[in-house]
Amino acid sequence: MKSQRQHSISGGFTIVEMMVSLVIVGVLVLITLTALHRAKEQAIRTSSANNLRILGVAVADYLGEHNSRFFPYRSNSQKGGVQWWFGREPKGSGGEGSRDIHTDEGPLGKYIKAAGGVDLCPGMGKYMDLRKAKFKGASFGYGYNVHIGGGWSGRGPRLNLAKTKFGSGEIAVFATCAQVNTFQGAATPENPMVEEFYGFDKSDKTIHFRFNRKALVLFANGSVQMVDPEEGTMDDTLESADVGRFSPVGSTKWLGIVR
Repeated sequence: MKSQRQHSISGGFTIVEMMVSLVIVGVLVLITLTALHRAKEQAIRTSSANNLRILGVAVADYLGEHNSRFFPYRSNSQKGGVQWWFGREPKGSGGEGSRDIHTDEGPLGKYIKAAGGVDLCPGMGKYMDLRKAKFKGASFGYGYNVHIGGGWSGRGPRLNLAKTKFGSGEIAVFATCAQVNTFQGAATPENPMVEEFYGFDKSDKTIHFRFNRKALVLFANGSVQMVDPEEGTMDDTLESADVGRFSPVGSTKWLGIVR
């Protein structure tokens, strides 16, 4: 009489049991990796939101010493060159991609330092393969509402927070920003690239939805909100750049201006 065959491995698990065990282990690994990925994304968003809160403290301190009037987007520096809101670019700075920037010499420089300092938004990391540099180093990864800072030239009227009809929670001051560039340096129409950008307005597509198609916005009351893109406003020149708008083109939503 023949002995009964045992479909087992070394007297241990049967083949079916082993396969089931491998499937269970695979599922557990997938769940763990997904949880780790979500935790990492949450940490990146939290770090970026903290950057914006520090900028909010710096803005409040600046306004307290300047009669509640916002700083210009740009101006001529007394030391020579251009004083952008995020730092001073010396006169005779290098060409595109190698321009100098001193981030401690912008209008918020001393206030940012006193508030604890701001690092480059970690959410920019996943776009490094698409990145085109403007300066030798990066600034912060955030853009300023140019309508409260005198426009792109910085020479127009600047908003006085104490005199505006809008509540401070209705005025966006900073947001995660970037631009799709097709015309400078290595960027061409055939090779569009992402570069950090420094402002937003009612017309351009410069809000960066770098957190799973969501952007972070700092309001004048110090609050930070996560916002969705306005439908139909994403820059399709480079869809993977995740650049667009939080309101329709021409909208004055959150800009602190009257139509």
